[in-house]
Amino acid sequence: MGSDRRPLDKQDAVKDPEPSLNILDIYGGDKSYAPSDLFKRSKALDFLPKIEIGNPIVSTANTDYGQIKVDSAGKASLSINDRQVFSYGPSDSKEKFVWSGDRLESITFADGTALKYNANSQKWQTYNEVGMPIAVNGKVQTVNGHNATFSDGAFQRTVAIDGEVTMKKLYDQFTQFKQDTDKAKAFLTPEQRENLFKMETLNESSENCAYYCSKGYPTVGIGFMLERPDARAKIEGLGVDYDLMVKSASKNYKGPKPELSDEQIKVLFDGDIAQTVMEARAIYPNFDSMPKSAQIVAVDLTFNMGAGKLQEFSTFNGLMRNGNFDAAAGALERTAYYDQVGDRAKRNVAALRQSTK
Repeated sequence: MGSDRRPLDKQDAVKDPEPSLNILDIYGGDKSYAPSDLFKRSKALDFLPKIEIGNPIVSTANTDYGQIKVDSAGKASLSINDRQVFSYGPSDSKEKFVWSGDRLESITFADGTALKYNANSQKWQTYNEVGMPIAVNGKVQTVNGHNATFSDGAFQRTVAIDGEVTMKKLYDQFTQFKQDTDKAKAFLTPEQRENLFKMETLNESSENCAYYCSKGYPTVGIGFMLERPDARAKIEGLGVDYDLMVKSASKNYKGPKPELSDEQIKVLFDGDIAQTVMEARAIYPNFDSMPKSAQIVAVDLTFNMGAGKLQEFSTFNGLMRNGNFDAAAGALERTAYYDQVGDRAKRNVAALRQSTK
């Protein structure tokens, strides 16, 4: 779990000659291995979502809901009954978090500017690199809250935390997020994930090289748009030159085109379909009780047009939430979507009518 803006580490950390590696399993527990031992165990540990190299703990605070430890990088972790539940803070050295007990006090960014929480105004105030409040036309610049990003494997959610940011607020948001991801995982079995991959490959096509989609956006893989906010990190995480890939989408590009392998396309798809399932479940509170065929339609519609656009289909969504799938099929036939996507829409309508049998 981490912030959408990463803290700058200006504190001097005491380095162990061979630091232990804290391996967080999917239940939040941890085990430690010496780096020399980790290589021998690497294949057995491939299933683990992440490996974190621990930093020295600089402060500890006990609360009525758990123990909070803050390390020298500004990452705060919450443990309950000696078991780490989650951590929050910087994941690189570009920014710096400062905590006071269980409260996030300030964030300093790479350019030296900072946000500090003002308890009186209950807002975050901006400061320049020399520590002076930033004002425009005589008015000090403030923001109401802080965006926090939660991660659980391929699942991710960004939420706005209004006012003061405390570990208790983060913990409450994290708990809800974890409940939602657990339900999404129950639906998104390996078999279901493979079926969705085949379906969306049919619906969207799968392209190893970048191209411009019908709406004019550089795209790669199965509808992965290269101008979305997280695209650079995801593409570079695959070891591919992001800037060159975007540039190569142009029909006028004459140089060598970066090419994704089928496995890399699957990695991008796995992240997207996990997010899609989370979004579909949010749109349709009855998702878990829907027939499987209706669930697949809900996921495909969300994947195809995005949650924001799908939420505009008020009549269709109301019928889906009421479990009236035959009428929902008719409502879908009367939308512009039905005429725009051809056979894909016909398959979805047929699947909804099948859901009523």
